[in-house]
Amino acid sequence: MGRAIFAAAEAGNPLVLDLIERWTDEIAQGLAGMVHIFNPQLILIGGGVSAQEKFLIEPVAAKVRRSIMPAFAEGLEIRAAQLHNDAGMVGAVYYFRQTMENT
Repeated sequence: MGRAIFAAAEAGNPLVLDLIERWTDEIAQGLAGMVHIFNPQLILIGGGVSAQEKFLIEPVAAKVRRSIMPAFAEGLEIRAAQLHNDAGMVGAVYYFRQTMENT
């Protein structure tokens, strides 16, 4: 389903592009609030959709920067997590290995 949505966006479907625009607005609003509370230096966005630099990561990062106070924007980096959609699997394997070593 996600691939179809981003394929439609890549093809220029105006309905899908509008949906993604509103979706990234909501994500950016939530992240801006968290930035003002926690003042992080790095925000990692994970999951399968995190591979969508053009339609997710870049717009969200730009919107967050426009929404926060300048002092909070200094040094703030927003990017995709390296493991994308594999983080859960890597964590499960790590947990399994840790458990097996301790038995």
